Amino acid sequence: MYLPTVIAGEDNLYVLVDKKQVAAVMLSGWMFAGAGIFALLMALVTVCQPATKATMVNPVKSLQAELPAGIAPE
Repeated sequence: MYLPTVIAGEDNLYVLVDKKQVAAVMLSGWMFAGAGIFALLMALVTVCQPATKATMVNPVKSLQAELPAGIAPE
């Protein structure tokens, strides 16, 4: 069993598929930029969704829920 090996060139990505075969894959700058923008958008969605949910909660109600059972709020 032969594992493919990836070698990065100046403007190509070379994949050594077999001991005798080499596949060249053309990569452009917009592919890297698109992947970076996609990663940033996913990070923003992941962070902003819980943050927005936390801002909608009434802090008084959440603090009252944390009080022990025998203590009444003043």
